[in-house]
Amino acid sequence: MPFLDGSKSVSASLAHRERLAGGANLNGLRVLVVDDEVDTRQLLKTALSKQGARVSTAPSATAALRLISRVKPDVLISDIGMPGVDGYELMRRVRLLPKARGGAVPAVALTAYAREIDRQRALHAGYQTYLAKPVELSELSLTVANLVGSVTHNGNLKSSQNHLRERRGTITRHEALSVK
Repeated sequence: MPFLDGSKSVSASLAHRERLAGGANLNGLRVLVVDDEVDTRQLLKTALSKQGARVSTAPSATAALRLISRVKPDVLISDIGMPGVDGYELMRRVRLLPKARGGAVPAVALTAYAREIDRQRALHAGYQTYLAKPVELSELSLTVANLVGSVTHNGNLKSSQNHLRERRGTITRHEALSVK
């Protein structure tokens, strides 16, 4: 299984992140998960949906490229090692899209390729962050929340609706000042 449930964590730092992520409010957040493994797609969809995210899935990079401008995800989570078009090429193609069609979507590379060179390659392709499998589902939730700015500088979670409206540019200046 490529994910851990957090029950065997012994690190105090990880425990703190898990407590924070356990309360991560991803309500209304649109997430697109791309992975060729059906079990992984389903696990991620279930876990992120429980946090309130609206999750769409794609079994390939080609399918993801067809979905991205229609779904308009707030975050893209993609495996790297997929047959045909891999996750690196997917991200290069996404970054060529106009911003209005999803070209600037924050993205997480989620992969079993765990070497430093793989991390560098993912970041160079256009991912904002990289998580190696197996990954704690709570760590993934916190990463998603951080990518869309739902976690403030002091670690407190912003209101889900306000951080989404802020990201999409529909929040007023007064509202923005009140959520900081």
